[in-house]
Amino acid sequence: MGLGELALKRLEASQRLQQNPLDLEAQQMLTFVESQASAAIVKPGQYTGRKQLNALTPGDHKTGLQAWVKKDMFKGLAPVLSGFGIKVMKKMGWSEGQPLGKMGKGVTEPIPMSVKIDRAGLSTQQDKSQAIVPASAIKASSSTSDKSAHLVQGKHPVSALQEICAKKHWDPPHYELVTSAGPSHNMNFLYKVVLPCGSFQPAVASTNKKQAKAQAALACLQGIGLVEK
Repeated sequence: MGLGELALKRLEASQRLQQNPLDLEAQQMLTFVESQASAAIVKPGQYTGRKQLNALTPGDHKTGLQAWVKKDMFKGLAPVLSGFGIKVMKKMGWSEGQPLGKMGKGVTEPIPMSVKIDRAGLSTQQDKSQAIVPASAIKASSSTSDKSAHLVQGKHPVSALQEICAKKHWDPPHYELVTSAGPSHNMNFLYKVVLPCGSFQPAVASTNKKQAKAQAALACLQGIGLVEK
């Protein structure tokens, strides 16, 4: 039974129930139509109205060594001695072994490169050594800089909120600009974040949009009870 036929059956059942709310046959027809419509919606390849996103864990990203790649495959290679680039450089007055750059202090040896052999995200040493900041230590102040951005279990609140929405199969958080005031050299921005469960807005404006969105995400995490106020 197609969706068009299901819609007609549902309309017929609804009209019969309006005339007689105790019509048992119409109630059964409506239940059958709704079950068939639900089954049609969840067929593979059809849009269900929500994103079934399964975020990969750090363990999923680490796939280990690959047979076709070696970590030092770009080290110890033979130098390029011919080709279009060499010809152009020699026409410009360059000779083999001569450093590049205006002051002639450029490197003459190839820069060693290591191949990234997994799919894990890149991070800095500062990120790895970053301690988990408790929510009680976070101050909602417009003077907070991006360098000391709020962290939720070691993560930026915008990233943490994005991951939570993915795990709960919610639509991605939507940030709306509530107000922007002040002179052009010292603007203050206030954002709110909208989720299926409601909208959340911080009490204090921020001096830039990135920080304002982080404040809104933190207010949302506090509002849904994942971070202590």
